[in-house]
Amino acid sequence: MHITSLPSPFGIGDLGPSAHDYVDFLKASRHKYWQLLPLNPTDEAYGHSPYSTFSAFAGNPLLISPELLEQEGLLKEEDLKKPPGISNKKVRFKKVQDHKLRLLKTAFKNFQSLPAPRSYGKFCKIHSYWLEDFSLYRALHGKFKNAWNLWPEEFRDRDPAALKLAAKELSEEIAFEKFQQFVFFDQWEQLKKHARKKKLQFIGDIPFYINHESADCWAHPQFFKLDRQKQPIKISGVPPDLFSEDGQLWGTPVYDWKILERENFSWWIARLRQNLLLFDVVRLDHFRGFSAYWEVPAKEKTAKNGKWIKTPGTAFFEEVKKVLAEMPFIA
Repeated sequence: MHITSLPSPFGIGDLGPSAHDYVDFLKASRHKYWQLLPLNPTDEAYGHSPYSTFSAFAGNPLLISPELLEQEGLLKEEDLKKPPGISNKKVRFKKVQDHKLRLLKTAFKNFQSLPAPRSYGKFCKIHSYWLEDFSLYRALHGKFKNAWNLWPEEFRDRDPAALKLAAKELSEEIAFEKFQQFVFFDQWEQLKKHARKKKLQFIGDIPFYINHESADCWAHPQFFKLDRQKQPIKISGVPPDLFSEDGQLWGTPVYDWKILERENFSWWIARLRQNLLLFDVVRLDHFRGFSAYWEVPAKEKTAKNGKWIKTPGTAFFEEVKKVLAEMPFIA
């Protein structure tokens, strides 16, 4: 049961009362686990699929509960009125996104008028590995309004002086992005505490690949097979089979596993660690990719002309086990 599918007066299921009620239902019906789809941000470009995200670490602001924001004094009751075009039966993402953005901007304005809670500083410290890059990426995305590899060269290639200047110029936009993430993780933590009381555990989900249009690909281009202009050289998919004579061309950049291995798989391990902050058990999607993956030249129109490339999966999981000894994963 994904969060988006829960009942809600706001056009999309969220982390508020209905999620807490669902935990109670699961407890009453003697369930031990609640399995979810990925909770990362989604967008229109990929039909809001939870498996296509512009961050492997951030949470989806569309899942933030307006009711909990009102309880915390960041919204008023009149802010919660449902605008026209919002459906109780189906998620109309464009309408929901516009409505949630208005609510979150109002909540942010109210948040700024209050002293920053101690928990905000703690949140920024815990999530420092990805939060700065993600917030700056989103702010620059709003400024240039196109793909990051088409940004001016100094921003595309992360020139430190240019990024420092941008961080100053876009400080308000960056603060808004951090606020949304703070609220998302705070509301998730409330839900997790409630689940813990009911002895219910969460099963999360990690997509194998990340979109080229993502904070991760921009911040860590060395981990992906890209050219000097930061365009993908090779892309992902699976070969032809009984379901598709052309195979499936997924189109995301593939990893440069040699570079990942040279750096002790630090990015992947940080990603696993991040998901274990959220979930008790994590499902690793496309697990077969940890043994070998289907690599297709970026200019191909189908997945036919690809080849299997071996992945250092054994070395990877040996490294993971050193850090995350319990290995609470589902393959």
